[in-house]
Amino acid sequence: MPHRLLLLLCWLLLAASLPLRAAEQVQDLYASAVAVADRRAPALEEAARQALEEVLIKTSGSDSALAAPAVEAALQRARELMLQYSYVRLDGGDGLAARIEFDPPQIRALLAEAGAPLWTANRPTVLIWLVEETPDGRRFVTRENNPALAEALIRGFQRRGVPARFPLLDLADTAALPADMAWQLPASRLQSAAARYGVNDLLAGRLATVSARDYLGDLVYLSSAGRLGRAVSPGSPEALAAAGVDLVVEALAARYAVAASSAAADAVLLEVSGVQSYADYAALLNWIEGLELVARVDVTAVAGEQLELRLHSGASVESLADILGLNANLVAAAAPEPGRLSYRWRR
Repeated sequence: MPHRLLLLLCWLLLAASLPLRAAEQVQDLYASAVAVADRRAPALEEAARQALEEVLIKTSGSDSALAAPAVEAALQRARELMLQYSYVRLDGGDGLAARIEFDPPQIRALLAEAGAPLWTANRPTVLIWLVEETPDGRRFVTRENNPALAEALIRGFQRRGVPARFPLLDLADTAALPADMAWQLPASRLQSAAARYGVNDLLAGRLATVSARDYLGDLVYLSSAGRLGRAVSPGSPEALAAAGVDLVVEALAARYAVAASSAAADAVLLEVSGVQSYADYAALLNWIEGLELVARVDVTAVAGEQLELRLHSGASVESLADILGLNANLVAAAAPEPGRLSYRWRR
């Protein structure tokens, strides 16, 4: 068998074995772990303030919410808003952290009072393709060959509540996208190589080492909405990671976070065909009921494989369409109409 054909066959077999996950349900969206010096009350109060800041950034998608007067006042009494807390060891070492959880309804009410957006826990997964120039040639950044940068990126995305991962960089990946080709940041080839992961959102970049801990290069965010770029001036791995995370998360939040509202929810009719079993019905209903932006779900009609739901939500039809599109099992059957959405359930 020719070598090229063998590589293609390997890619197809591996791609078929990987599940398609357009998005993930982010865990601990309303919780944060903050390092503390001890278990005394002053340390806990400061940890509560920091944890509340992180939770508000995760749930709104931006740190701009922190400037609202209602949020500033809430930060001064953050300990009163705690749902529960516990102490944990940091990375299995001697360091101590306070893991603090907040009440989701209270957080959503605070965002609404502040006029800040709310971002549902269902969020796109980001795939990271970074190529760095080394004395031995170009290579993809991994947790093994550049742990400082790789871990800073993963921690940065985690802090903002966005799931992120690096590609496997196995035979299939290296055949589909060699490092020298990725250096050119070709959108079509990057997106094609990412197809096996079922991911539409990519952070790509090319980096050159300026000194032992400084980089210079370009970062690109690729998605179904287009391409955004940002030049990176000499900076540490942590600064570079922060620039990449900001580039992606700001764009994602602008698309998926919607105005948190305490007003009466508007109703949108959602029609879903292809619901063939009770398992399909339960999976669909449970997923939609778990969306923070949906206040209530009413089942208004069931006819054969056709399901009709009425979603009570403060979000617009367009925003709901974006969010529903994060579920790989939901395929748009028609363009959104005022007050109506149509989808097909795909198992």
